[in-house]
Amino acid sequence: MTSEFEFPRMGEAPDLDLSVAVVGCGSIGRRHIQTLLKQGPRIVGVDPLDVPLPDSVQHYRTLREAGKVDAVLVCTPASDRIRIIREALAMGAHLFIEKPLAMTYAEAEEIAALVAEYPHRKVMLGYNLRFDPDLQTFAAQLPDLGRLMYAQVRCSSYLPRWRPGRDYSQTPSARAALGGGILREASHELDLINWLFSPKSVAIGASMRKVSDLDIDCEDLVAATLETETGLVIELHLDFITPGYSRGIRVVGTKGEAEWRLGPESPMYEREIAHFLDCVVNNKKPAVGIGDGLRAMELDQLIRAASAAFDEARGRLAA
Repeated sequence: MTSEFEFPRMGEAPDLDLSVAVVGCGSIGRRHIQTLLKQGPRIVGVDPLDVPLPDSVQHYRTLREAGKVDAVLVCTPASDRIRIIREALAMGAHLFIEKPLAMTYAEAEEIAALVAEYPHRKVMLGYNLRFDPDLQTFAAQLPDLGRLMYAQVRCSSYLPRWRPGRDYSQTPSARAALGGGILREASHELDLINWLFSPKSVAIGASMRKVSDLDIDCEDLVAATLETETGLVIELHLDFITPGYSRGIRVVGTKGEAEWRLGPESPMYEREIAHFLDCVVNNKKPAVGIGDGLRAMELDQLIRAASAAFDEARGRLAA
């Protein structure tokens, strides 16, 4: 995935004739603002709260107040996505939507239908892991492994350390009503399962639990086993209760095995935003589109249903 705007050095950003609004200036929104500052477009930040922004970034309370822009980065909590997406499309903007696409699969379908009404708009999902160079190398190796038999997909971290200086219990990640919980927060892994293994159908066993003493009202652990139509067995582990941070995939095939781990200095965010700008400026198709967000939400729904079935069966056994 290359782009003429990729990896500009500080002070050497191209002078793009492009205006971008970042809606939702929390941690991920501010990260994207810092990346955009290196890549040349005019930037405004939109957030109803007083948030710290660079001096060169004008702050507005609403997207309507910010006025017409070429592109909008939707970085609000998942609970507020549909409203912002509808407003941005009506204004004529291209869209970059942070993951997950929505709170539920039904909402994701509603968003996909809305986007379909604007076929000439560029709409990209924020699955930044796909832009990690080491992961792209790993993905290219998979055909050499023969028939894939087994895969481990894992993301472990510790929620209280995600956003230094903020009370983790007051962040969207900790509140189910705002789209919190590790399954939605780590939906990158659901996207990677779809992207790397392209399962047409899956059988799933899953358990979603709050097992820690963290001050949250949503799940902090997901353990799932998926079996695809080809016989590939995938073990999925997600949590934000583990000290430290670990993210990776291990795959075993009939002709060998391969492993990927996310490194600490990945340029994935820079590559991701550069790709989006490239698509907008040069009329290219985004590598990660609305269909990818919809498929991730479909897998989210299947895991939730499998966990509910597990809970029901456990209840019958305990009775």
